[in-house]
Amino acid sequence: EVLPGATWWPRLLEDVAAASRVVVAVYLYDNTSLHELFLQKLRGRRAFDLQVTVDKEGFEKRDAPRQRPKLLALKGAGAKVCVASGEGTTGRLHCKAVVLDRRVAYTGSANLTEKSESNHELVCRLQGPPVQAVSEAVATFCAAAVFI
Repeated sequence: EVLPGATWWPRLLEDVAAASRVVVAVYLYDNTSLHELFLQKLRGRRAFDLQVTVDKEGFEKRDAPRQRPKLLALKGAGAKVCVASGEGTTGRLHCKAVVLDRRVAYTGSANLTEKSESNHELVCRLQGPPVQAVSEAVATFCAAAVFI
Protein backbone atom coordinates (compact mmCIF):
# COMPACT_ATOMS: atom_id res chain seq x y z
CA GLU A 1 0.00 0.00 0.00
CA VAL A 2 1.50 3.34 -1.08
CA LEU A 3 0.75 6.19 1.32
CA PRO A 4 1.55 9.61 -0.11
CA GLY A 5 1.75 12.94 1.66
CA ALA A 6 -0.14 13.42 4.89
CA THR A 7 -1.76 9.98 4.67
CA TRP A 8 1.15 7.94 5.98
CA TRP A 9 1.89 9.78 9.22
CA PRO A 10 -1.48 9.26 11.02
CA ARG A 11 -1.50 5.64 9.84
CA LEU A 12 1.99 5.04 11.28
CA LEU A 13 0.98 6.54 14.64
CA GLU A 14 -2.15 4.37 14.70
CA ASP A 15 -0.11 1.22 14.01
CA VAL A 16 2.51 2.13 16.62
CA ALA A 17 -0.23 2.70 19.20
CA ALA A 18 -1.45 -0.86 18.64
CA ALA A 19 1.99 -2.53 18.53
CA SER A 20 3.83 -4.35 21.29
CA ARG A 21 7.21 -4.43 19.50
CA VAL A 22 8.69 -1.76 17.22
CA VAL A 23 12.07 -1.81 15.51
CA VAL A 24 13.21 1.39 13.83
CA ALA A 25 16.23 1.92 11.56
CA VAL A 26 16.29 5.49 10.34
CA TYR A 27 18.74 8.15 9.26
CA LEU A 28 17.19 10.88 11.44
CA TYR A 29 14.75 10.74 14.35
CA ASP A 30 13.24 13.80 16.03
CA ASN A 31 9.48 13.76 15.54
CA THR A 32 7.73 14.92 18.71
CA SER A 33 4.39 13.14 18.25
CA LEU A 34 6.03 9.78 17.57
CA HIS A 35 8.50 10.34 20.40
CA GLU A 36 5.73 11.09 22.89
CA LEU A 37 3.82 8.00 21.77
CA PHE A 38 6.94 5.85 22.24
CA LEU A 39 7.50 7.27 25.74
CA GLN A 40 3.85 6.72 26.67
CA LYS A 41 4.04 3.10 25.55
CA LEU A 42 7.38 2.49 27.30
CA ARG A 43 5.98 3.88 30.55
CA GLY A 44 2.63 2.13 30.19
CA ARG A 45 1.34 -0.94 31.95
CA ARG A 46 1.57 -3.25 28.94
CA ALA A 47 4.88 -4.68 27.77
CA PHE A 48 6.39 -2.69 24.93
CA ASP A 49 9.71 -3.41 23.25
CA LEU A 50 11.36 -0.62 21.24
CA GLN A 51 14.68 -0.56 19.40
CA VAL A 52 15.75 2.57 17.53
CA THR A 53 18.88 2.61 15.39
CA VAL A 54 20.06 5.88 13.83
CA ASP A 55 23.02 6.97 11.74
CA LYS A 56 26.16 7.23 13.88
CA GLU A 57 27.66 10.20 12.07
CA GLY A 58 24.41 12.17 12.20
CA PHE A 59 24.07 11.39 15.90
CA GLU A 60 27.64 12.42 16.70
CA LYS A 61 27.61 15.53 14.50
CA ARG A 62 24.10 16.38 15.66
CA ASP A 63 22.60 16.68 12.18
CA ALA A 64 19.20 16.82 13.90
CA PRO A 65 19.71 18.82 17.12
CA ARG A 66 16.53 17.50 18.78
CA GLN A 67 17.49 13.91 18.04
CA ARG A 68 20.08 13.29 20.79
CA PRO A 69 17.92 14.34 23.78
CA LYS A 70 14.95 12.40 22.42
CA LEU A 71 17.00 9.25 21.92
CA LEU A 72 18.50 9.55 25.40
CA ALA A 73 14.99 9.96 26.84
CA LEU A 74 13.88 6.78 25.04
CA LYS A 75 16.90 4.96 26.44
CA GLY A 76 16.08 6.21 29.93
CA ALA A 77 12.54 4.89 29.54
CA GLY A 78 13.78 1.41 28.61
CA ALA A 79 14.22 1.42 24.83
CA LYS A 80 17.26 -0.05 23.13
CA VAL A 81 18.95 2.82 21.30
CA CYS A 82 21.82 2.26 18.88
CA VAL A 83 23.97 4.06 16.35
CA ALA A 84 25.21 2.42 13.16
CA SER A 85 27.34 3.31 10.16
CA GLY A 86 26.70 2.32 6.61
CA GLU A 87 28.98 -0.01 4.73
CA GLY A 88 32.65 0.79 4.47
CA THR A 89 34.47 3.57 6.26
CA THR A 90 32.49 6.46 4.80
CA GLY A 91 29.02 4.98 4.58
CA ARG A 92 26.03 6.21 6.52
CA LEU A 93 22.92 4.42 7.73
CA HIS A 94 20.42 6.00 5.37
CA CYS A 95 17.69 3.42 5.93
CA LYS A 96 14.13 4.51 6.67
CA ALA A 97 12.19 1.57 8.04
CA VAL A 98 9.82 0.79 10.89
CA VAL A 99 8.76 -2.79 11.64
CA LEU A 100 5.79 -3.37 13.95
CA ASP A 101 5.24 -6.76 15.57
CA ARG A 102 6.90 -8.37 12.53
CA ARG A 103 3.52 -8.00 10.78
CA VAL A 104 3.62 -4.47 9.33
CA ALA A 105 6.51 -2.44 7.94
CA TYR A 106 6.84 1.13 6.75
CA THR A 107 9.62 2.10 4.38
CA GLY A 108 10.22 4.79 1.81
CA SER A 109 11.70 8.25 1.57
CA ALA A 110 10.61 9.65 4.94
CA ASN A 111 12.79 10.15 7.99
CA LEU A 112 11.04 10.23 11.36
CA THR A 113 11.42 13.98 11.74
CA GLU A 114 9.15 16.97 12.20
CA LYS A 115 9.81 18.06 8.63
CA SER A 116 8.88 14.68 7.19
CA GLU A 117 5.25 15.29 8.15
CA SER A 118 5.00 18.15 5.66
CA ASN A 119 7.52 17.07 2.99
CA HIS A 120 6.41 15.34 -0.18
CA GLU A 121 7.29 11.83 0.96
CA LEU A 122 6.44 8.48 -0.52
CA VAL A 123 5.98 5.75 2.07
CA CYS A 124 4.97 2.14 1.58
CA ARG A 125 3.05 0.24 4.25
CA LEU A 126 3.75 -3.44 3.83
CA GLN A 127 2.02 -6.53 5.16
CA GLY A 128 2.61 -10.22 4.53
CA PRO A 129 5.83 -11.75 3.14
CA PRO A 130 7.56 -8.43 2.28
CA VAL A 131 7.62 -7.54 5.99
CA GLN A 132 9.99 -10.44 6.61
CA ALA A 133 12.44 -9.08 4.03
CA VAL A 134 12.35 -5.60 5.60
CA SER A 135 12.70 -7.11 9.07
CA GLU A 136 15.76 -9.12 8.01
CA ALA A 137 17.39 -6.07 6.40
CA VAL A 138 16.76 -3.96 9.52
CA ALA A 139 18.15 -6.77 11.70
CA THR A 140 21.35 -6.69 9.63
CA PHE A 141 21.77 -2.96 10.20
CA CYS A 142 20.98 -3.33 13.89
CA ALA A 143 23.39 -6.25 14.34
CA ALA A 144 26.28 -3.95 13.41
CA ALA A 145 25.00 -1.14 15.64
CA VAL A 146 26.51 0.08 18.90
CA PHE A 147 24.20 0.68 21.85
CA ILE A 148 24.45 4.13 23.40
